[in-house]
Amino acid sequence: MLQESRNESSRAEADREKAQSEEQAAAVESDPTKAAQLKEDAAGDAQLASFEQFLSQIDKSLAEVEKELSRQDSSLAKQEQALAEEEKALAEAEHERAQEMALADGALLLCHATSKATRPYVELEVRQQGLGGHGDDSGDIIPAPADGCPTSAGESAVRTAEAHDARTKVPLPGGPLQAAMSANETSVVPGETVHLVLSVVNARTPPAQRVEICAAIPPGFSLVSAGGARLVQGAECLLRDRIDPMSAAEFLLWIRLNRRVGGPSRVRIRLAVSVGQRPPSQVGLPLALQAGGPPIPFVSGVTG
Repeated sequence: MLQESRNESSRAEADREKAQSEEQAAAVESDPTKAAQLKEDAAGDAQLASFEQFLSQIDKSLAEVEKELSRQDSSLAKQEQALAEEEKALAEAEHERAQEMALADGALLLCHATSKATRPYVELEVRQQGLGGHGDDSGDIIPAPADGCPTSAGESAVRTAEAHDARTKVPLPGGPLQAAMSANETSVVPGETVHLVLSVVNARTPPAQRVEICAAIPPGFSLVSAGGARLVQGAECLLRDRIDPMSAAEFLLWIRLNRRVGGPSRVRIRLAVSVGQRPPSQVGLPLALQAGGPPIPFVSGVTG
């Protein structure tokens, strides 16, 4: 629109110059008929120049209006993005609070399959002891992923929901234990905190004796909180003397990235689960590191 305004302004200037030339020619023309025609042409060109100049001003005004509308749209888009991020953060905080409350009450969050296309899973809080009778429900996701239950049905939906998870099995007589570690983020920048959920589900018949769940904190991260955990060879561990059939053990862990990141890179948070004297089963949870601002000063320590 601004370019059209410039083009019309240029045409208006050209028509004005043409009109002036025709007026000058009419002034020196000896033939009255030709002189009259030149004056008439000059008047027409002058009128056309005025009209084109008027159009140029309109286009210029429209260009300014479009620019202002574009600025407002950009501002609105930023506000909507900020609102979406706030809503996401609020949902994650509510989910974390639900997990904390469930854990404090000896409970566990799981995703129960509903067989409904519009709402394929519902989040349930069940007792860790007995799992509320859901231990043998093959369609359920136990425990619930850190970023919530899937919003669509099918295996692909479950894989998407568990994209932040690392899951493994501990083979034992009578059936394996299901171990999982999930994170609320797949990437982190310096100063950001990652919320981890570590759990073991015993969906087999015999009880599991002396089950230890450990998460090794990667270099560059500091421990923020690990309620009930103890440090074992550089890893945060939770020991359960016994996990009954159709029951679970779970604890929460918060770690913070406290070093600069020169460019995109990856680390793996190691989950190890051992039962009795058996060698631990291990799995890694990948976490992407992104460059960001300077690290936030933080003194490592355990709370909670």
